[in-house]
Amino acid sequence: MDEWLDRITHNYQHDTDWWTCWTEGNVFHGAGGPLHLRSLLEAFRDWTANVA
Repeated sequence: MDEWLDRITHNYQHDTDWWTCWTEGNVFHGAGGPLHLRSLLEAFRDWTANVA
């Protein structure tokens, strides 16, 4: 079963204060500035809670 996550972005045009995440083929992808690991992990946690 594929559970899609539409692309989420935060402050995407900023040089360092940004993050984005999405899914492709039921695989989570995330990228962001150096201080946004927590934001990406929270988005991943929320997505997995919806998949389970």
